[in-house]
Amino acid sequence: MSQRCDPHGPGCYYRCPICGQWWCCDPRSGFWESISTIEMFFCLHDVWRQERKHRKATHGRTD
Repeated sequence: MSQRCDPHGPGCYYRCPICGQWWCCDPRSGFWESISTIEMFFCLHDVWRQERKHRKATHGRTD
């Protein structure tokens, strides 16, 4: 796990706002495992799309 990443949250997926790394929590063990962005895109597209939409709404403003 990166020193910068501190995966947490109420859901099973977390994206580090600093480095952009995706994490998936295994509910059986409670451990967070890193997963690739491309894996998120292909396997968990709805989660990826919601997070991307949220990022664009909060960081893409120009006004």
